[in-house]
Parts: sequence; structure tokens; C-alpha cells
Amino acid sequence: MSVLEVHDIAFGYGRANVWEQVSFTLEPGEVALLVGVNGAGKSTLLRCLAGWERLREGSISLLNTPLDKLSPAERSRMAFVADVPAFYDDLTAYEHVELLARANRWDEDRWDEADRLLERFGIVRFCDQYPQSFSRGMREKLACTLALAMSPACLLLDEPTGPLDPA
Repeated sequence: MSVLEVHDIAFGYGRANVWEQVSFTLEPGEVALLVGVNGAGKSTLLRCLAGWERLREGSISLLNTPLDKLSPAERSRMAFVADVPAFYDDLTAYEHVELLARANRWDEDRWDEADRLLERFGIVRFCDQYPQSFSRGMREKLACTLALAMSPACLLLDEPTGPLDPA
């Protein structure tokens, strides 16, 4: 079963198309990179794949189910980290983890995985701070932690390495 199937999708603003006839399939464990010049529509394509933007035409399926037919539980099988992750101003880093955990009814194993990810990304000692006080790289690490903690079948990352330290 394919993880992500994209068939002849098109997107545009007003009468102008940004891109059209985009098709591809991603299989389990497969990694794909999207490369192009600034303004080519790469971020827009990722937002469409995540279901954040409405397509002009075509279809996107996650695990053989069209995006618009996914239940909330099935929808959580895809995670998207935008190029500028957004966080709630009044929640600390760990409160973001708690919110995600409660909203998705995590079991103890998932909580443990989130804690391991916080440690691995070097965020654990900053968990009582607000993300807006973080550097851009630290915000990216928190967003990746939250996305990976969901154990998604499909992970979409928009410019994930830009603000990160080489290590």
C-alpha cells in the first residue's frame, strides 16, 4: 500500500496556475526531496499535500484514502512541519507536548517517545520556556519533536535543515 498518492493536482491564485499536473507516489520508507528555485511553489505544494490549501483539481490520498475522507485519527497519520512553525504564545514547550498528547490520547509508550525526542533534539532543558523565546533552530527542533512524536506514516518537512545546527 502506498503512503501518499498524488494524481494530477493543480493549484493557482486567481486565474494564474502556480503548477499543474503534479503526480507521484511515495511508498513506505521512501524519502523524496523537492528542489526548485525560490517562488516555484514548493511550500505551496507541501501545504496542499498536508491539506492546508485547496486544490484546483486532482486528488491526494494518504494510505489509500482521499485526504478529504480521512477521519481525525487517520488524519494524524500525516505530519507537516512548515518552514516557519507556529506555536501558542501562552504555552511552554512542554505544554505543547501535553496538548498534543491529550488531544490524541497518547498511551505511556507515546509519552516516553516524546520525552526521548525532547532529549535527542536537546530541548528537554528548555521545556519550561515559551517557544517564542527560542532561536529559529530551537523552534524547528520543537516542531520536529511534535511531528515525530505522532509516529506519522507520512512526514512532510518544509525546509527543515535551514535553521538547524550541522550536528
